[in-house]
Amino acid sequence: MARMMEDALKVYRRMVEKNIQPTIHTFAYLLHGYSSLGMYRQITIFWGEIKGFMKGCGFPANRDLYELLLINFLHGGYFERVMEVSGHMRDQNMYSDKLMYKVQFLSLHKDLYESLRCKNRSTTQKA
Repeated sequence: MARMMEDALKVYRRMVEKNIQPTIHTFAYLLHGYSSLGMYRQITIFWGEIKGFMKGCGFPANRDLYELLLINFLHGGYFERVMEVSGHMRDQNMYSDKLMYKVQFLSLHKDLYESLRCKNRSTTQKA
């Protein structure tokens, strides 16, 4: 799987060098590859490239691509990026349910704030 991802990235870089505009499917395949390998940090970097294509080349906004980004950012724990993508969706007059994403984020990362709760409980019990 990792070798296939390297090949996909090589093809993508060649497309950019030869000024061939990637399609929505190109971005979606790369996002699926990163997601399957659990490389969520790479997805945040790739999001910057996608934004560049959207602004520079007049790349059309696509709800499916935005949703794919949102799901991956939620799984990776990047809620700030979720809000950024949600803002881009709002600018394109697309609806996104921020409460649903917030609830899903908290269910996926419920132990994220567990250590803070434990510290607060232990300090109140000592006092």
